Amino acid sequence: MQLADGTTVYEGRLEIWFNDRWANVCGNGWDIQDADVVCKELGYDGAAEAFDNSDIFGEGTGSIILENVECLGTESSLTQCLNQGWGVHNCTHSRDAGVRCIEPSQLRRNVSAESLPSGTTRLVNGATNKEGRLEVYYSSSWGTVCDDSWTAANSDVACRQLGFAGSSAFYSNAHFGQGSGNIWLDNVGCTGSENSISECSHNGWGVHNCNHGEDIGILCYGNSVTMRLVNGATNGEGRLEVYYSSAWGTVCDDGWTAANSDVACRQLGFAGSSAFYGNAHFGQGSGNIWLDNVGCTGSENTISECSHNGWGVHNCNHGEDIGIVCYGAIRLVNGATNKEGRLEVYYSSAWGTVCDDSWTAVNSDVACRQLGFAGSSAFYGSAHFGQGSGNIWLDNVGCTGSENTISECSHNGWGVHNCNHGEDIGIVCYGK
Repeated sequence: MQLADGTTVYEGRLEIWFNDRWANVCGNGWDIQDADVVCKELGYDGAAEAFDNSDIFGEGTGSIILENVECLGTESSLTQCLNQGWGVHNCTHSRDAGVRCIEPSQLRRNVSAESLPSGTTRLVNGATNKEGRLEVYYSSSWGTVCDDSWTAANSDVACRQLGFAGSSAFYSNAHFGQGSGNIWLDNVGCTGSENSISECSHNGWGVHNCNHGEDIGILCYGNSVTMRLVNGATNGEGRLEVYYSSAWGTVCDDGWTAANSDVACRQLGFAGSSAFYGNAHFGQGSGNIWLDNVGCTGSENTISECSHNGWGVHNCNHGEDIGIVCYGAIRLVNGATNKEGRLEVYYSSAWGTVCDDSWTAVNSDVACRQLGFAGSSAFYGSAHFGQGSGNIWLDNVGCTGSENTISECSHNGWGVHNCNHGEDIGIVCYGK
């Protein structure tokens, strides 16, 4: 799902990716309970307002795929609220549904800024988290940056500081709306090698000849720091490599811990780590060594959130490249497309199946989201996509819908079951 044509990232016309295109939802019967489910599914705290027509966010184009949605507000996915089939409606785009979500709690914490380091940056008022007005935290308050002499190199540094690969565009003259309060930086001049925008030359904090009509905005590209595993026997193991400053590089094994491995594996989409190996166990990499002395607590979402020496700061060689082994990877096997098939889980260095006992639509949604899809449209027991072989890793899986991976859901325990492969579960996912 996405919210389109809102003035902030947490409001807009509701659009759903279906059959390889964006489509709309009819506002007939649309209410705050429906909007609440949408907002929570999108990762917000809930809904502040529901809109049953296109007066606020404009009319969409293309298909209208849902009408008369009936949520109680407790569902984990909008697909659990369907009152009639996909594409069945009696609407026009003048009735396109929209929502306004409660402002994210993380954003509220950042605005209150109780313990942020000076020089922290954020993007405000963009349609996605990759674009917006650039704001900098200094002297206990957020402020904007003036567009005087702004360059593409400045944008690249700001985007990399935010965890993206780089910048694809920048916009002067308060393109993303005027900020308020302090204008912290003016005449910023980056070479492109800096790690943060505050390392670049500038007039001095708060020294400027600008007004908020000159607030700079930027558009970043790439995911927040990308990682991969190289040279492993499966996709769940290998030398850990990180993409930073437009190049792949390795990570040094100095001080590496199981908590570090868990964070890295979760960032890669696995459930956690079962082992790690120093001394270039999976072969030596080449080029940059991006991270050294990484120290994760285990609660971080990405490896770049953990403490480290600084990007590219190390006393290592590639004979010390770290390697990890992850568990909890999943895949779909024997489907007609990549969106369907027998569900298999990787654990203890082997792929195995999942038993259909007590399987639910919520379980399927979690599995599909782990695979990168929007959710699940169907599931099938009794080895619908053929019988697997080897281990049956999971039985009596019970997800609430809030989990990121299927292995986070309750189950009997790895390999504990009373099933045979005639009970292998299969699922069908939807979305791009």
